[in-house]
Amino acid sequence: MKNAGVFEAKTHFSQMVEQVLLGETIAITRHGQEVARLVPPNLSKPGSNIKDAILGIKALQKRIAARAQKPDDMSVKDMINWGRE
Repeated sequence: MKNAGVFEAKTHFSQMVEQVLLGETIAITRHGQEVARLVPPNLSKPGSNIKDAILGIKALQKRIAARAQKPDDMSVKDMINWGRE
């Protein structure tokens, strides 16, 4: 992994993007501390993030359905606490 300061990254951003597209990872530093990282896209699993998002939404739907109650059955305090979960 290569390191580049913020000024260098700003000045040579296009060249750094080309290096990243070739598989290089570049750490951007400010005063010697890493503040960002340029990494190549994960081309081996296209759409994996979409699949994870869909699974997360389905899990959330199940969790909400399991806790669903009629508002008439809940006090205002219970509704507020349920909404915070």
